[in-house]
Amino acid sequence: MVSLQGLVAICAAVPATTLIWAGDVKLWNPGPASVALTRFGLVKRIRRSTARAAGGLELVAGGTLVTFPYSPAAYALPIGLLVLFTSLLARVVTRGETFSCACFGASDEPIGPSTLARTATMLALAAFALLVLLVARPDESAPATRFAVSAAVVLALATVSLATAIRATRPFAD
Repeated sequence: MVSLQGLVAICAAVPATTLIWAGDVKLWNPGPASVALTRFGLVKRIRRSTARAAGGLELVAGGTLVTFPYSPAAYALPIGLLVLFTSLLARVVTRGETFSCACFGASDEPIGPSTLARTATMLALAAFALLVLLVARPDESAPATRFAVSAAVVLALATVSLATAIRATRPFAD
């Protein structure tokens, strides 16, 4: 049976991993994100520095969840970003616009209901973890749980990074 600590850790790890990955990709390849920020209407001009700043903010938000998964204050920035992302995606979907959101940096897939559902799911997980923290107040003194969350995030990031590198270089293609 999963403890409340484990439940909070699992629910926090998914958005944390996603935010860290997305932020890292924006720092290394800010082009697609800078175009998307303009298409969303958040900025008037395409600037790589703006996309890098957004990526840095995502890294901080994800890192905060990894570092302090049992602190309610650690959820403020990630939930705020996920509310913003969900709102922007919902607006695009309801208007029927089609452009790449540059989710995870280089996605060419146009925004659609699945993009919105994925972001809303991350928001729901983070909000649920915060709710459990506020209502049940699980004991946060278990360093093993914190280590397990950090290890899971690092493993997930390494896996996604490897998959991206394989997809980009296509080493097994004929």
